[in-house]
Amino acid sequence: MDSSSDIFPFVTMPENEEEMMSDGEVAKEILLSKIDEAVASSDKAAPVPPVAEDAALPRSTTSSAQRKIVSASTTQQRSPCRLCSLPHQLYQCVRFKRMQHHKRLRFVISNGYCRNCLKPNHNSSACPVDQLCHICREPHHSLLHSRTRVPNNSASRRQRAGSNNRSIPSSTAVRPVVEPNVTRTIPPLPISRVVTLAPTAVVRLCFKNGSMHVRALIDPCAGVSRICETLVSHLKWPVSSVDGARYCDIMITSCHDPTQRQYLTAQVARLSYGRTPALSIPPSIGDSFIGLQLADPEFFKSRAVAMVLGPEIYSKIIIPSRVMAQPGLPTAQYTSFGWVISGAVHP
Repeated sequence: MDSSSDIFPFVTMPENEEEMMSDGEVAKEILLSKIDEAVASSDKAAPVPPVAEDAALPRSTTSSAQRKIVSASTTQQRSPCRLCSLPHQLYQCVRFKRMQHHKRLRFVISNGYCRNCLKPNHNSSACPVDQLCHICREPHHSLLHSRTRVPNNSASRRQRAGSNNRSIPSSTAVRPVVEPNVTRTIPPLPISRVVTLAPTAVVRLCFKNGSMHVRALIDPCAGVSRICETLVSHLKWPVSSVDGARYCDIMITSCHDPTQRQYLTAQVARLSYGRTPALSIPPSIGDSFIGLQLADPEFFKSRAVAMVLGPEIYSKIIIPSRVMAQPGLPTAQYTSFGWVISGAVHP
């Protein structure tokens, strides 16, 4: 009984983030900077009144930490801006306001500015200014607010803001920027016909009175190897029952090399894999694999499978060092049964 010429027939298987200023505001800022320079020079030229030697000095009631903060604040008022060298605060700098958000934050951190008041020589934890961002109510300056941040008005934030006794003057309140609703159309994705090829191999199933060729699906995720119950019933194969499931011992060999033998215990079950591939594709796909010894020479035909080779035999038949992959073509993987083809095809 050798029907090696046929396969077993019984089985069915980003936007810009800069804050630009108008030309009038830039001119105003430059004029204010010049006025600050004139005031600073006049303060330096003014004579300092003498202090009597016997004058009683008032006892200081401020701590050393507070004196350092006041001293740092006085130094900042006299020191020029570290970005443009003009005598003004960083939050008044035109160049700083025209920078992108991430560049502002990087400049503040790298130059030792406080993220809360944008003044140098102290960090935000020791900042004497009690204020929050006017937009999101977070502890940072409003110029460091990111437009991607979502304002949070939860009760916990309000309680935390109240506990810190931080109030925002109504005259300096900044309204959040509300972007208009813009309808953005998403371009449609190109839809094409796709046929998926599962790795299959035609193997010789050996039994007591002969052998036959069957199509096997290689599936390492199957859990256990399976064989079609219709085929087992047709061949009157001896079956054993374990925990309500039926199993049988089988031996399969390669159609190209009979010495390549594999012994396994397969579960007798009804295969629900359907036909593979789902649709037959043109045989011309095989021209890309001319010269390879294919495990299933007609892998492109939609047909049923009689067996499923699971993970317990997958590692024994796969040869991982031999893989052929080309752009736009399925992948060829070498096994002990020959080359198996798998992947997506656009017929």
